[in-house]
Amino acid sequence: MKTTIVTRKIEFYVNESDKDLKKQFYQTLRDFSYYTFKHANELVDTNRMVDVIKRGFGNSKNEITPEEMTEQLSGMFGCKPVSVPYKFSNQEFRDKLPSNIRVALSATINALYAKDRSDVARGNRTIRSYKNGMPVPFTKTAIRQFKFDVERKNFTFIFNGIPLITRLGRDRSDNKSILESIIEGKYQLCDSSFQIKDGKFFLLLVHKVPVEKHKLNEKRALGIDLGINVPLYGAINDKKDRIALGDRDSFLNQRLKFQKRKRQLQRDLKLTKGGKGRAKKLKALESLSTKERNFAKNYNHNLSREVINFALKHKCGIINLEDLSGFKKNTNNFILRNWSFYELQTMIEQKAKKVGITVNKVKAKYTSQRCNNCGYIDKESRKSQSEFECTSCGYEESADYNAAKNISMAHTKEFQKEIEKHASSLKLCEA
Repeated sequence: MKTTIVTRKIEFYVNESDKDLKKQFYQTLRDFSYYTFKHANELVDTNRMVDVIKRGFGNSKNEITPEEMTEQLSGMFGCKPVSVPYKFSNQEFRDKLPSNIRVALSATINALYAKDRSDVARGNRTIRSYKNGMPVPFTKTAIRQFKFDVERKNFTFIFNGIPLITRLGRDRSDNKSILESIIEGKYQLCDSSFQIKDGKFFLLLVHKVPVEKHKLNEKRALGIDLGINVPLYGAINDKKDRIALGDRDSFLNQRLKFQKRKRQLQRDLKLTKGGKGRAKKLKALESLSTKERNFAKNYNHNLSREVINFALKHKCGIINLEDLSGFKKNTNNFILRNWSFYELQTMIEQKAKKVGITVNKVKAKYTSQRCNNCGYIDKESRKSQSEFECTSCGYEESADYNAAKNISMAHTKEFQKEIEKHASSLKLCEA
């Protein structure tokens, strides 16, 4: 059976009634987080040291084979070169981190370092550095006694000797069913991680799920345009069907209400220097921020679900999303600053995996200027934010639909060649 790997973020807290012991467990988790980032940077430094020594051998006048280099380095370090980072850093952190964290961390950091090595050598990126608060990886053996507490309606488990319990809340997602499936053996638990963020503790649970079987057209692609007038617009590459999702005005009105109330509370806090009154206002501000995040998250959950349902209805084997790597967070547009497009895309990707749909991140350059009818590219064709009229063939259509249609074709080599040709011609004209 074909499976896919999915990560689910679940809040948890220490399941202990004794206050002193509870405080001790929380401190242990914080220590794990602190020493993990320290250990991660030590692993990076050790990998760099090994690379420097290897280059020294390579620059030697004496010819030396890779096998001879490995043999000499093994004699120098007392182990194979690939094991050096773990051996050296393990000595320092053996008493500070459990073996299941050290093993998982070493595998993660070494893999990332190997992946980045060539880009670093070419000057395309810098060596990664890690900060306190990074996810703490661990092998699946760290979690034991996963079970459902009927009375408290949450799941309890033991993590490295620490009793923990989930905080599902109203659980608008399917976290409960996922955890039940893991307990029942339907889903396979994988090496996972936990993270401390804003004073809260989260389990980043990685698990394998069976891919749902659907009859999909592997060449049919759904293009998703993230816009201003319509937050999400979808079009299919070989069909005229389309989908417009999201109500900009209702979303922004609700978001503005949250922000207005938060500004009011922040003003009140400046006037309240201390005591119970300040603590009460801080708690209210935190609660309001949580409600705002949950509102945006649930909104995106619903949108992503509709996208997947639309794709399945039309048997789309591909979903093309805009590559947001160049997306400017400091944009002056209010909708773009207040809508979590990254989160929305992540949710679409996660749901697509479960049903066997391939997701591509494509460059959206010129997709708003290109006519999907004749292929002509001209910025003058974009008459307004909502209207498109091709200056070559006269094709008229919604600007959002036209852009989404182009995005649905943007994963093909033909489309990319066309865009590159246009970009080259523009450079020649400017020169």
